[in-house]
Amino acid sequence: MADLNQILKEVTTQLSETYQPDYTKIEEQRTAEQKALDEERNRQQGILDKNLFNANQQAYITRMQAQRDMPSQLAAQGIRGGATETTLNNLYNNYLNARNTAKASYDESTGSLSSNYNTNLASLGSKYAQMMAQLDSEKRNQALTLAQVKYQQALEEEERQRQAAAAAAARSSYGGGGESGDDHSGSGSYTSRVSVENKSKDKGLDPYAWQNRSYGSDKYAWQNRSYGGSKKYYTGGANRYK
Repeated sequence: MADLNQILKEVTTQLSETYQPDYTKIEEQRTAEQKALDEERNRQQGILDKNLFNANQQAYITRMQAQRDMPSQLAAQGIRGGATETTLNNLYNNYLNARNTAKASYDESTGSLSSNYNTNLASLGSKYAQMMAQLDSEKRNQALTLAQVKYQQALEEEERQRQAAAAAAARSSYGGGGESGDDHSGSGSYTSRVSVENKSKDKGLDPYAWQNRSYGSDKYAWQNRSYGGSKKYYTGGANRYK
């Protein structure tokens, strides 16, 4: 008997193979976009790293240059004895402040870059999850449609076979293709032959020119007789003719 659930399962399995290239294409597109997103993040991160390195390097150079030029600057101001400890501490503090400023800027930029990357990554995942869901829905709807068509066809085929079996049983029970009633040999139905017999009698012909017949009554009690179509008239009773 037709089973819609089983048909649906079989159709879904077949469509999974049909739709596989579409799923593969979506996955390849997602992978390519994520790769591009990763590469862009790495590129910008590289720029930030380089900017921090350059800032720290420049702070160091500035400090070294200031220490080198300090004696001549002091001499120009009429100060003898070289740079004082306080002056040197100020130069060092300026150096540290420059580094700290560069690091703070770096951390802020890196945090912003990471936040943007995560947002884009989530958006990317959502977009392709939706594409997959749409493809799943399309496949599921097509499977349902095809399964219903196949299920209806199966029902119609079952009904056709049932009717064919019923017709065959009816023919077997009521003489289709064989004898019925009291007549068990020859061809055609008993009723049909009675009609032929009556017409033959009306024309004055012997309608009973058959051999080996027995119909179970004195009217048709002829056995091993052949009249060859002779024009004898039946007058009633068993085997009686004029």
